[in-house]
Amino acid sequence: MQIIVDLGFAQEIVDWTSAFLSDRTVRLKFNRHISDPFSSEVGTPQGSPISPVLSVLYTHALLRITQEIKWMSLNMYIDDGAILACGETWVEVESSLKEAYSSCARWLHRSGLKVEPDKTEVMYFRKRLEKVDPPGKITLPQHPQLTFYEVKATFRLRYLGFFIDHKLRWDLHMSTMCNRARASIKALQLLGNSIHGLDFAQ
Repeated sequence: MQIIVDLGFAQEIVDWTSAFLSDRTVRLKFNRHISDPFSSEVGTPQGSPISPVLSVLYTHALLRITQEIKWMSLNMYIDDGAILACGETWVEVESSLKEAYSSCARWLHRSGLKVEPDKTEVMYFRKRLEKVDPPGKITLPQHPQLTFYEVKATFRLRYLGFFIDHKLRWDLHMSTMCNRARASIKALQLLGNSIHGLDFAQ
């Protein structure tokens, strides 16, 4: 709420947001059974159209902090973030990555959030004629424990539903999406046959 006030939003929006985030209750439904209401004081409702907007407002300061780091950008969608860094050498790339990661981790810690090391991945992209191999891993600080952990470089990763490889080829993404489509078609075929069920047009 303080962030929204500090950003200068109209009082009507401040009041509405306060009401939206206050005194919320949740009921869970399993088949025909519905639980009693219970208080929900943390987070925003899953699937609510206002949740992504509030997330952007909450993390906007993090995006501004990382703008000051050379050859680096931060992209975020809700709680998924990607740090992109470039440089003339792998040492420069690694240095920018570590500086950006440290800035993000410190800000998240101060804001009551944290990075999940198990979900952290690193991928290096190289120029076509680059002769020096990229590092096989990167060592990142773990806040606030003042310890470090290693992340091995990967050749493939998934980000926001896209499957990306280290050579920026889309074969993996296309084959994955085609396999999903084929699985859906097979599932639909089970719903209809020549005797009963959905006809071909449906």
